[in-house]
Amino acid sequence: MKSALGLAFAAIAAAIIGALSYQALNERPAYSETPLENLPAFSLKDMHGNERHSSEWQGKTLLLNFWATWCPPCRKEIPLLIDAQEQHGPDGLQVIGIALEQAESVLKYAEEIGLTYPSLVGNVDVIDLGNKLGNQIGALPFTVLVAPDGKILDRHMGELNQTQLDALLAAAR
Repeated sequence: MKSALGLAFAAIAAAIIGALSYQALNERPAYSETPLENLPAFSLKDMHGNERHSSEWQGKTLLLNFWATWCPPCRKEIPLLIDAQEQHGPDGLQVIGIALEQAESVLKYAEEIGLTYPSLVGNVDVIDLGNKLGNQIGALPFTVLVAPDGKILDRHMGELNQTQLDALLAAAR
């Protein structure tokens, strides 16, 4: 009888702890509660191994897209981003891919699909930049819209569809 009571108590305690842990994890905000208002200066290597600095695109509207070749939603939204760069690039938009990946994989994939915008690459440094920009859960894809003056206008977690991309770009006008 004592062991049955102890087992029941342990099961109840485990259920309560599990429920509280689940609730805490699922209530964690996807974005930082105090997100940055401005894009921090950063530098990452591109898929060709060249060091690129955020200052290179100063004065342009930036659409930073965190992605990876192994991420199906990332791959699905890339054609939309290519189209956005081609359509709005002459008006000052610069799409920049930021891949959580090795350069060789990104270069191979970029050549396969005809990527028309720069893609920067990295591991921990990409995760750190995403965290600074408010992506507290490390989700991919993650997109950040930045005004020409460096002010962060909007963030989008998850795959973009055309309607969402159009709304993001409208926020920059």
